[in-house]
Amino acid sequence: MIALLKKVFHFVERLRHIKAGRMELKKRLRQARKDAKMGVQEVADFLDVGRAQVWRMEVKNADFISISRLRKLADLYGRPIEHFFDDKLEIEGPEISYQLIGMAIAAAEAVATKLPERPSPEALQAATLAVIRTQQKRWADDPTRRFNPEEYIALIEQKLDEEYNP
Repeated sequence: MIALLKKVFHFVERLRHIKAGRMELKKRLRQARKDAKMGVQEVADFLDVGRAQVWRMEVKNADFISISRLRKLADLYGRPIEHFFDDKLEIEGPEISYQLIGMAIAAAEAVATKLPERPSPEALQAATLAVIRTQQKRWADDPTRRFNPEEYIALIEQKLDEEYNP
C-alpha cells in the first residue's frame, strides 16, 4: 500500500511541477548547491556517489530523492530540510491530500530507517496515518501552517513503538 501511495504522490507531484511559479525540488537543490559555492564533484564525493547521480537529482529525477539523502544535502548546504519542501496550499481538492500523504510517508520512513529493526508495514501505515490526521487538524486550525517533519518524530516513534510494546 505504501508503495502505491508513493507512486501516486510522485505522479501528482510531477503534474504540479507544470504549475507556473513553483520552484521544483531539482531547482531548489541546484540553487542551494550554488549558494553554498559547491561543485557537483564535491557533492558527489560527500554523498559517495558519482557526478552523474548528482546531475540527475538536479536536472531530472529530484522527485525520487530519499528523505535521508535530502537530509544529508540540507546539512551540507546549511539549509533546513523544510527549504526543499513546497507545501504551500497552491492547489485544492484531492491533490493536496496526495501531497500530505507523500510528506507523511517520507517522515515515517526517515524515522524507521534509524531503528535497529525494520517496522512492519502495518506499523508504518499507522504512523503515517497518525501524521496525516494530525497535520489535517493543524491545517484546519491554520491553513498557512507549514508541514514540518521534525514535529512528528515523537508521534511516529510512539506509533512504531506500539508494535513492539502493545
